[in-house]
Amino acid sequence: TYNDSAKDKLIKQIVRLRKNKNLSVYAVSQDAPINQSTWHRVEVGDINPTIDTLCLMLKTLGARIQIEVH
Repeated sequence: TYNDSAKDKLIKQIVRLRKNKNLSVYAVSQDAPINQSTWHRVEVGDINPTIDTLCLMLKTLGARIQIEVH
């Protein structure tokens, strides 16, 4: 399950992007270097992904992460 950490907010954005593109987890994982099971487990909060994994997921969806430190 999710809380309000920055990583969890990013995962919610990934889910939103995937759904906005009308892609199933199966479909998006076909083009990703992340298998379907891992993608699903990240989305539902079963595992704590690395930033590298989240960046790969975003790249697969045609997006990227930009981090700013204030």
